[in-house]
Amino acid sequence: MHVFQSIVLALIAKRFDAGLYEAAEALLPEVAKRLREQKFDLDKLASSLKDPDSSPQLKEFTEASTAATNTAKARALRFIYFYAALAE
Repeated sequence: MHVFQSIVLALIAKRFDAGLYEAAEALLPEVAKRLREQKFDLDKLASSLKDPDSSPQLKEFTEASTAATNTAKARALRFIYFYAALAE
């Protein structure tokens, strides 16, 4: 369910520019910067969730998406990844 919410928020942010990306970027600026330089498409993100070992470069995304806790940092991290993937 957490992944679904992150995708919906990324779609809203892309469409309406509601300041959601800026809030996530303020929480995790290093992740946002890295994903501006190296983006992953939605298929790659989905594949990493199905088989985490297939995408070691997405380890932090996979952990944030599959962990039992839903912290602010995990939500922001998932959101930034999906936001970047939607730009592809």
